[in-house]
Amino acid sequence: NSLVIGGLGLVFFTALVAIQERKRRNQATEALKAQKALSDERIRNIELEQQALQAQLENKRLKEEQFYLELEARSQDLTAKTLHIIQKNRLLKDIREQIDQLEKESKMKAEVLEGLSNSIDKGFRFDTEWEHFQDTFNQVHDDFTLRIRSQYPELTDSDIRLCSLIRMGISSKDISTLLGINTDSLRVARYRLKKKLHLRHGLKLKEFLAEY
Repeated sequence: NSLVIGGLGLVFFTALVAIQERKRRNQATEALKAQKALSDERIRNIELEQQALQAQLENKRLKEEQFYLELEARSQDLTAKTLHIIQKNRLLKDIREQIDQLEKESKMKAEVLEGLSNSIDKGFRFDTEWEHFQDTFNQVHDDFTLRIRSQYPELTDSDIRLCSLIRMGISSKDISTLLGINTDSLRVARYRLKKKLHLRHGLKLKEFLAEY
């Protein structure tokens, strides 16, 4: 009987160990499944985040591309406006020189010639195209006029116009034509502008204005 009871106890103990081992294995399997499911979920979330980031980057790239295309178009428009004003002012300058010559040589009344010359001068000074030019210029150069005027409020409209043309890198000859003044007058205007801007000795206007 002792042997039978011992044998039954051994069988029972073995069965109990087997059951516990199976339970442990099942728990381990479930834990692995849960861990794998969690890992898969994390991977899916990472992939979704990467896709969202890529979409954001692509959207940003497209916006930047559109911005530079618009900026390039405005820059070309600014160049076209500048060339147009240069050509028109050159024509006005030629006409004024011809009138001065006629005044010396012909018998036309001086007041008539003077009236024509004054009208041409107004064409240089009050050209509405300058307003469109300045608007386009500020779009291309990030509100240059507002920024420099805020720091140097004593600058006049003529000073601002000269600053804009120098900032564009236009030659002195073309600036003279655009403003309807001779080179000597331009030299004086540049000197006065330097004083208003408090430029240190040796610093060129173009270099200084390029920082704005």
